[in-house]
Amino acid sequence: MSTSEEEIRKLFAAWADAVRRSDAAAVASLVTEDAEFWSQGAAPLAGRAMVETTMTTFLGQYELDQQFDMEEMLVSGDLAIVRGLERNRVVARSGGEPREVLQRAFCVLRREMDGRWRFARGMTNQPPG
Repeated sequence: MSTSEEEIRKLFAAWADAVRRSDAAAVASLVTEDAEFWSQGAAPLAGRAMVETTMTTFLGQYELDQQFDMEEMLVSGDLAIVRGLERNRVVARSGGEPREVLQRAFCVLRREMDGRWRFARGMTNQPPG
């Protein structure tokens, strides 16, 4: 495994840890300034500031445990493409039963001038059936 692949796997682990801790600022630090994410049925989430604002609101209302099962990683220079399955366990802070959400995910990552890999683009959708 290359150094870049190891760093990218650590990035995914850092994301999962930040959402588990409900740390929206830490989540935002893992995305590029110009990041854009598309989720099924939702408006695009564009920019680091919007990611932090949206995650602050979401993580204030829900506990989130997120796991990513990587199926493929392609790295070329300072760009990487990753696809896999995202497993989310969501529990409302106001109470209620946990909800499990499975999504297919496609991500573009970029190594920035500081040498750190960050999420630059992402798209998720629910699998059929």
